[in-house]
Amino acid sequence: MVNGAIHGKGVMRKALGALLALVVGAVVFVVVREINHAATAPGEINVADQVQQGLKLAAARIRPTLPKKVDDATTLTEVANAGMVLTYHYVVDRENYELLPNFMQTAQRITTSLLCNTEDTKGAMTAGAAYEYQYSDTASQSLGGFVVTSADCK
Repeated sequence: MVNGAIHGKGVMRKALGALLALVVGAVVFVVVREINHAATAPGEINVADQVQQGLKLAAARIRPTLPKKVDDATTLTEVANAGMVLTYHYVVDRENYELLPNFMQTAQRITTSLLCNTEDTKGAMTAGAAYEYQYSDTASQSLGGFVVTSADCK
């Protein structure tokens, strides 16, 4: 979650932004490790194929650890990949936490900054990778989402 984007029963959850950064950072580490592993695999594989293989392996490694609590209000429930897109699905507990009006914009700004300031994910995006984030509440109602691509890093 993002700093200042959720209130919990009258108390602002300031640690939520830091926790989201840690989760995104941990996921980025897994993705980077898998991309680097794919890059050292034998045979002639182009960069896009290496990135695609790395995203596929990262999703496969993350999936068995789910669901994973990000913070008190947020749970990462699914990671999927389709070609060059890695998609994260989060569920937010709106029954006990209030989303501020700028929740999605704040989440997008922080996540984009983290991805664009990590050389390996920025390189993957330059090769065509995209990172998609989808949020819903516990009743499966969509809260919104966004996609981060290399164009967002300019």
